[in-house]
Amino acid sequence: MLTCIYDSFSKWDYTHVASALTCSYFLYYFYKVVHRPELVAAEGPFKNILRENLHVLKENFWPTFWAFTKHHQTICRVVFKSKPVLPYVRETVQTKDQGQISLDWVCNDENNKLYPDAETRPTVVVMPGITGCYDASYVRHIVKEAQDLGYRSLVFNNRGLGKTELKTPRTFCACNAEDLELVLGHVTKKLPNSPIYIFAVSLGGVILTNYLSRHSAQGDFPTNVKAALVVSAPWCSFRTTDSLEEPVNWFLYNRWIVNKLKELLRANIQVFEEEHTTLPYDINDVLNASSIREFDEAFTSKTFGFPSHKEYYTESSLVLKPLEKIQIPMLYLNARDDPFAPAESIPLESIKKNPNMAIILTDYGGHIGFVEGPFVRGRSIVERLFNQYFSSISKMDQKTK
Repeated sequence: MLTCIYDSFSKWDYTHVASALTCSYFLYYFYKVVHRPELVAAEGPFKNILRENLHVLKENFWPTFWAFTKHHQTICRVVFKSKPVLPYVRETVQTKDQGQISLDWVCNDENNKLYPDAETRPTVVVMPGITGCYDASYVRHIVKEAQDLGYRSLVFNNRGLGKTELKTPRTFCACNAEDLELVLGHVTKKLPNSPIYIFAVSLGGVILTNYLSRHSAQGDFPTNVKAALVVSAPWCSFRTTDSLEEPVNWFLYNRWIVNKLKELLRANIQVFEEEHTTLPYDINDVLNASSIREFDEAFTSKTFGFPSHKEYYTESSLVLKPLEKIQIPMLYLNARDDPFAPAESIPLESIKKNPNMAIILTDYGGHIGFVEGPFVRGRSIVERLFNQYFSSISKMDQKTK
């Protein structure tokens, strides 16, 4: 009899404890996790346009309830996000130093009722992150979103990525925009009457911002580049590297990225072996790097003419750049819990000094995560923001014609 009573109380206790924990979890989720994104920008016309047209600012961001932490958000996007099937057409562009870049196009010619005139159809240039290419889930979703808007898209794959063979012993870095300049010039020449919108992610956003901060004031970039949206940009290379060297971040991200970078070099090892007598580094030292910092010290900095990673990180850090000189509409999306871009490294005051610049901040989202819904796989705040932002830019552009 006592045993039966004890078992009954035990079952009752376990049931109520589980219920209490579940209730606590969801109370925390609803009151601490689910919030509206914050818009930071200077008061003026650009901020007013964003407030009026971006419905994501008027809605709560609902990170996936079972995966709202920064690591869950970052990793679940990679593991679970779907990859829409797209009709990519590849074009190879040769660089001045005899290298090559792959551009993957979705021209959107078939049954395009929104922009039937191919000459004036907007073109979205997609700039992926450090190891990303045409095949990344976030890239495919954005190209699909652009397709639904009637736009043309091209994915700018950095050298050696996207199944592109290296022709020279050079890849890419955060503060060298020669390849971006080449691609934008190529697109402008090919489509002189097409407005160009740029969607850049992580390293792609750093390259783009560095390029624009140098060239906007001089006006020597293509005039049909109308606006840009940048997701998960790391703002300070030093803070990014420090963060990625914290134990958990090193285990989850740092070693994975450096291994992917070394795989790129190994896949093209013959180029480095053929040029070994002229290279400013020993390729074996590069392949022994165990962190991003070591890789940048051994390879990236020397490839692009910097004495060490310190000078490279100084030159690449956006917090040290004249952001106020950028003259096209620039919208950024960052999560405060991004392990690649610590919240304290985001230069909010500098952003507010530029009337053409704004940033949207979410409390959760990780790095290029921002996943929503119980199954993660579908459309998220990133795709909705892309749609709403460039639709408003397109309407503005048409009004000014």
